[in-house]
Parts: sequence; C-alpha cells; structure tokens
Amino acid sequence: MPAADEIQLWYVRNLGADADAHLALLSADEKQRLARLQVASMRQQFVVTRASVRTILSGCFPEIAATDWVFDRNPWGRPVIANPEAKGRVSFNISHTDGLIVIALSGSGEVGVDVERASRETRALALADRYFSASEAAVLRAKSAKEQQQHFLDLWTLKEAYIKACGKGLAIPLRSISFTLNDADLRVAFDEGPADAPLRWQFWQLALGATHHVGLALVDAAVPEISLRCRSLIDLQPGPLEEPGIIRQSMRGQERMYSRTNLEP
Repeated sequence: MPAADEIQLWYVRNLGADADAHLALLSADEKQRLARLQVASMRQQFVVTRASVRTILSGCFPEIAATDWVFDRNPWGRPVIANPEAKGRVSFNISHTDGLIVIALSGSGEVGVDVERASRETRALALADRYFSASEAAVLRAKSAKEQQQHFLDLWTLKEAYIKACGKGLAIPLRSISFTLNDADLRVAFDEGPADAPLRWQFWQLALGATHHVGLALVDAAVPEISLRCRSLIDLQPGPLEEPGIIRQSMRGQERMYSRTNLEP
C-alpha cells in the first residue's frame, strides 16, 4: 500500500481494452450498474475503471483478491473501501475524461484528483463568474483568450480535487475556495463559510504531456512532505515509474498559504 509519505497516481490509457476480460472482476452490484448504461463508450469506461481500481487495490493488499473488494458510499456518494482488512488504511479517488482514467491512492489523509483534456473548450469567463471567487475571475479576465482556457482548467481541476478530497462533492461551493497560481507554487484561501484551514492541505498541479491537466489534493496527511509515484496500468499490469510532471505545488505548513479570502501576504 502507499507509504505515509507518498501518493500513487495510476494512469489508464488503453480504454479500448477487452471489456469482457475485465468484466469477470466486477461485483454483482457493479454489473447491475453497467446494465443501466446505454452508451457503448460509457460502458467500456465503467468496466475498465472498476477493474483497474480492484487490480490496483489488490496490488496494495495482496491478501484481498480483485474480485473480493467491497465498496460503500459516504453520505455524499463518494465510494469508500468497506473491507475490514483495508478500511481506513488507504484513500482512493478516481477521475476520467476522454481517453484517460486517473486513479489516486494515499496511505495518509484523504486524496482527491481531477483530470481534464487540455484541448477542452469551455465558456471560461461565464463559468468563472458562476463558480470562481471574485479574485480568481478577475485574474482570468486579465489574460488573453488563449491563456484563459489553460488558466481556467488549472483552477477547475484544483477545485474539483479539493471537493473530492473533502468527500462532499458539490455540496461545497466551488467559489468558497480560492487559488492564486504562480510560476512554480500556488496559494489557497477559504472564505468565511467552510470550517477549513489551508494548513491542513497540500495541492499539486500536474501536466500529462501537452494533452491533460491534473489537479491533486491531499488533506490531513500524517507527514508534511509527500512524494508522487506515477505509473501507467496497461492491460491491468503496472508499467514503469513515470515523471509526475509537476507544474506547481503547495506544501502543508508553508507560510505562503493563507486563510480567508485575503490572498495578500
């Protein structure tokens, strides 16, 4: 399983894998959920995702077969491990977009991850006015049209990773957390609403080549310094370690992280 000072990031790119071969790993409940999906690409993605999660977890806990994993959901719908041997010992989170699944595992603290295609076209300014803090929206508006798309995706993936690590989804307003992105680091602030503190958190902004943006969040880790171990899962087999592609990050305890909405030192 992941050490207390690391996060494992797994990339699953071969979404055209033989779904029938993966299907045997799914539980009866997962097969029922699969039967309700009508779109072929969504069915394929669901099967590969569930089989990959089970395979990766069994790599961490060899005593639990991939078919024997049991999952529950918290009150907001986030999947959690229910097996007594592993419950509370590892946190996992999943994100997917066209052609890529990202699975994050942490042995210390709750983890959240979000991935987006770099080529995704968005109504960046309209969405920022609705979901971003005033300071984030102002920074976005000051950028060129080309820069706006990239900056929007950088902020969006971080916000999504945060609410997923919290385990409450969109019950947490996206505008309640505000990021300032610099060349190699980032700062985070919370408004007066959520009972949260920046010093509990660590964030990473990653690039998977030129094709995808990844936001990663970790809360309440047992140690202040965390390393990232990244690799691909190919036909349910682990590939070699890959460079994490860190663009910027914040570390818990750094004095450049501030509370409330004032992002100025």
